[in-house]
Amino acid sequence: MKQWMVLVAAVLSAGVCQAQQPYTLWSMWENDGGPPRFYASSDRYYTNGAALALTAQPDWAKYLADAMPFNEAFENDSRAGVGFVMGQLMFTPDRLTRTAVIRDERPYAGYLYGGMYWQRATGTSAADAATLDHFEVNVGLIGPSSLAEDVQNSIHRFVNTTDPRGWDNQLKDEPTVQFYLRKKWRTAPASLELFGSELQHQIIPQVGLAAGTVYRHMHGDLTMRLGVNLPDDFGPPRVADLPTAFTAPANGFSLYGYSRFGMRLVEHNTLIEGNNWRSSHGRDAEVWVGDLQLGVMGQYTGENWALRLGWAHTWQTHEAEGQATHNYYGLITASATVWF
Repeated sequence: MKQWMVLVAAVLSAGVCQAQQPYTLWSMWENDGGPPRFYASSDRYYTNGAALALTAQPDWAKYLADAMPFNEAFENDSRAGVGFVMGQLMFTPDRLTRTAVIRDERPYAGYLYGGMYWQRATGTSAADAATLDHFEVNVGLIGPSSLAEDVQNSIHRFVNTTDPRGWDNQLKDEPTVQFYLRKKWRTAPASLELFGSELQHQIIPQVGLAAGTVYRHMHGDLTMRLGVNLPDDFGPPRVADLPTAFTAPANGFSLYGYSRFGMRLVEHNTLIEGNNWRSSHGRDAEVWVGDLQLGVMGQYTGENWALRLGWAHTWQTHEAEGQATHNYYGLITASATVWF
């Protein structure tokens, strides 16, 4: 009880800042065609995903540590941060001109959600080996109220292309709640001389668990990055792996390329298998799903601000049984940080 009283008092006094705090607004856009994947034009499977996230390191975030699992494994000098997220995902079958239910493909589905996450990290700079814990909870809905149909139809009319004709068969409205637990490790960067220039390289492994009404799976990822002035974060973000609150490198320019390989062991995916509590069309989800991502991230940090821009391409194995081909989609990431 005493711990919770301290937490409440800290939250109520959060408006009093003892030092400058970084606030970062992130935008992430994934699409299987269009600008994120400018060399292709398609709409199938994972069609579009967009998310906005706001991260910060307020003084009150550290008071949550005692209420979180695994706290005994962290030292007293660990850092704490929080994030808030809003996102929308869109999924379609391959044959968009069909008006009838396509029973041998995944259903039309939209997912709209918002939530909060809390993070705890060791290591005080990009030069340190470090670990990160990520706890996230989202609430939202699937179905017509997710507005996925409206968004896709509006974009297709704007670019004057064929409207998808099967949204009448999409998953029905249903509320959702979703939890994520992730743990990352970041090795200290090592130097590498390449073409006469000294670069840094770093490895960032990750394991995680998703539990809720939308996704239930375990996953493991391995990210490797190579560049100059690697930033103080835990790898590039994406819609399914939100940015960390610890994102500031030394002043100046940072640029790196990266590769990420991941595997998921899937127990349930509502967006493929259909509604949980209402009758709907669906397919069986593949138990094992793998993906490979290649990308680049650039950042410039001034005295009390930072800007970032990144691009990546992802190849993903079949998510649904009977799927005709793999998933391919691009990612554009942008963010701005200011210190107050």
